[in-house]
Amino acid sequence: MDKRSQNKELRRRRILFEARKQIAAGNFHTLTTRGLAAAADVSQPTLYNLIGTKSDIIKLLVKESLDRIFNRISLVPTSDPLDAIEAVIIGSVALYSEDETYYRAGAIASDQLLGPISANPDTQDLLKHTLAVQAVGMVKPVVSEAIKEGLLQGRLSSDVISEQLYSCYRSIHRDWVYELISIDSFRTRALRAFYITLAADATLPFRMEIEKRLFSLPEFFNEAFNMDVQDARQK
Repeated sequence: MDKRSQNKELRRRRILFEARKQIAAGNFHTLTTRGLAAAADVSQPTLYNLIGTKSDIIKLLVKESLDRIFNRISLVPTSDPLDAIEAVIIGSVALYSEDETYYRAGAIASDQLLGPISANPDTQDLLKHTLAVQAVGMVKPVVSEAIKEGLLQGRLSSDVISEQLYSCYRSIHRDWVYELISIDSFRTRALRAFYITLAADATLPFRMEIEKRLFSLPEFFNEAFNMDVQDARQK
């Protein structure tokens, strides 16, 4: 990379860094390209040339978050389908734990800009559909392999199971984003939802393994839920 390209990349990173800071501070509605350009020490035309509009910046940050989760998950060295599916939750929760404020703020900004993301292309624009497809794609190959290995019966297609897993994850993720539950509750509930979804189509030996992991989860659902709701009401 030549010097000019390096300088462009440094300025681009500076812009995104300042955008993350402002979103994490709760300033999504007051975030402007003019203010962001000033904070990143670049001109407004430079910001437009390097990235684009405020909408383009948010979309890029959303995509980066998904890419980070995907990269984190891909580093899990496992040939066990259940471990691989669990890694979607464990990897993403570990990432969110590194900076809860930022990832919450980024998700809220995404909701406000894009609206809820689902896997249904008929109800949303291409970007939202693409993001959903990428998220579903994190588990679909593993589900397909589990069917091929006879761990899942195949009465439900890999598409149906993967979309249901995503739907469960998305719902619980939103509860965490809006501070209705803690990060620990997020992890436990998401794992529980994944196990129950997979058990619906599991063969007997696989279902027994799923049940073993399901019942080994911390049994604090009611207590944690009540505490989370009380905490949310006090904020």
